[in-house]
Amino acid sequence: MNEKEPHYAGFWRRNAAYVIDYFVISIFLLILLLSVVALGFWLGLHNHLGVIDQVDQLEIWINIILGLSLLLYFAGMESSAKQATLGKMAAGLVVTDLQGERITFLRAIGRNLAKILSALVLGIGFLMVAFTKRKRGLHDKVAGTLVVKQNKSRLLKVFLLIFLFWVLVIGGLGYFFYVTILPQLVMTAQETQISGKSLETPSGVSSLEKTLSP
Repeated sequence: MNEKEPHYAGFWRRNAAYVIDYFVISIFLLILLLSVVALGFWLGLHNHLGVIDQVDQLEIWINIILGLSLLLYFAGMESSAKQATLGKMAAGLVVTDLQGERITFLRAIGRNLAKILSALVLGIGFLMVAFTKRKRGLHDKVAGTLVVKQNKSRLLKVFLLIFLFWVLVIGGLGYFFYVTILPQLVMTAQETQISGKSLETPSGVSSLEKTLSP
């Protein structure tokens, strides 16, 4: 790679890699979201146990775990022997330092944290990939990295496989939620509603009032 100028990855190819990565990540997000929704319903319908306040704390921990998972995914994959996330592998891209060598885990962490800067300047840090000489975004300049084309692209095949897998996961989770979780939530809601009405208007008092009423 040092003998001749490498082929730098352009804006659209890098975005295609991001789309594939976030297709994969969205499956994890969906499972996480359904779990939080189901648990939130359960805690809300059982607030007499005194655990409803734990929902907010749970959401905070979910966001922390999610953010760390995303950071470790991108940094870990880009600093691995493959030098690429799943999306970049499909697009035939690798992340290197300025000498074309594999980056360290700490540099990969810094590169992905620097994406916050690229986003804060109205996304211009990402658009820089389209018009800078070596196709470097602001986060690449901060971290001293390059994204280059190395392997043959398999974008179309990977797009189709991930989309099919995503549809199957959506369908499977939807069926599981509809058949297993939803009936329990409805039943619990009905029991809570009935018990609430019985506490508001006890049957004995109601019948007595009806008898004494003119």
